[in-house]
Amino acid sequence: MWLAVESVKRAYCLRIQISIGEIGRIIGGFSAPYFSQLFKKHKGITPNSYRIAIKNTYR
Repeated sequence: MWLAVESVKRAYCLRIQISIGEIGRIIGGFSAPYFSQLFKKHKGITPNSYRIAIKNTYR
């Protein structure tokens, strides 16, 4: 799971436009809701909230 979270972080930092559902499918066949739950469990924030935070950081 750590690799999945790091992949999302890298994609967001590089501003790659990819959906949460796509990321979940690519890294392990997870549905978007399940991947969002895993992400929040490991990072304490939802993927969408993380995306917003990254966008605000690099404005």
